[in-house]
Amino acid sequence: MNKIFKLITAFLTLTFLVTTTAPSVAYAATQNNIQNTQSNSAVQEQQLTEAIQYIFDHAATYNKQGYIENIDFDLIRSQYGDSQELTLVENDVNADLMYKASAWQCTVTAIQDTLGVAAISSLLSGGIVGLVQRKAAAEIAKLILKVGIKNVAPAAAAASLIWSFGRCMWF
Repeated sequence: MNKIFKLITAFLTLTFLVTTTAPSVAYAATQNNIQNTQSNSAVQEQQLTEAIQYIFDHAATYNKQGYIENIDFDLIRSQYGDSQELTLVENDVNADLMYKASAWQCTVTAIQDTLGVAAISSLLSGGIVGLVQRKAAAEIAKLILKVGIKNVAPAAAAASLIWSFGRCMWF
């Protein structure tokens, strides 16, 4: 009887330890993943904010009314490197400079190729036009990440948005 009692006690102790320790370990791992995700989001937001601000301050050229006339992609490449998305945006900008498109065409063309169709609706409903007019780089970055645009190079996303909405401020 004493042996059975010791066996049951050992089994219950082991069960108690496993059932109380495992959830704690799982909780700690989950909290670590949440912190890593938040940290990655903060890093992405900071990178995007810096790219947007750089383009506003250095790479964008403005006309007398303060509207964006062109973007210097060589400056962007020297600061952030080259990417396929950035080349697509540059091609769209160059094509747009050759012919004056309507406000809607101007806005949709660059973003659609770079960021996707769903992004256009989300960004417009999020008020991005007003943010670009105010040059609110941090708010633009938050909106972009809220919409879910994460797999595009920050400089390409920034250049696309600034060009698309900045060039078409008349709408």
